[in-house]
Amino acid sequence: MKKIFVYLWSFVCISCKTNSTENFVVDTAFDISITNQDSIDLLNPKNKNAFIENQIQLFHLENNELIAVNYPDLTYPKGFHIFQKDDTYRIRIFPHRNRNSKFYELIIYWNTTEIDKIKCEMDSSKNILKCVNIWVNDQLVWSENKGERFFEIIK
Repeated sequence: MKKIFVYLWSFVCISCKTNSTENFVVDTAFDISITNQDSIDLLNPKNKNAFIENQIQLFHLENNELIAVNYPDLTYPKGFHIFQKDDTYRIRIFPHRNRNSKFYELIIYWNTTEIDKIKCEMDSSKNILKCVNIWVNDQLVWSENKGERFFEIIK
């Protein structure tokens, strides 16, 4: 009887094991709206002086080297997507999925003269990688306790 119990218990323990990579969640995307001092939406293509989507470039900053964001196999190979939410246009940024780095740094070239540096603090506990703090040009603009991962940049 004891042998049967040990056998059954071993079977239950083995069957409860899961592969941790199967259930890994990546939750790092964030949204930005961009306006000028007059509250003009600079992502709305109908507005004069709006940023042009195909001119926007993202670069990872790794070991003090700029590496162009280029994921040809993904839905958004340049690492971002511009969309309209209500009356405002937003850009959704998809940070690099590096589980081994606590911070992700990104340089955004909006055009040839406008540049911003974004830094995300990543938490990779258990089976999740998530963004918990975001800085723009070294100023904290969003933290996990603020809810929706969204903020505005005023140019």
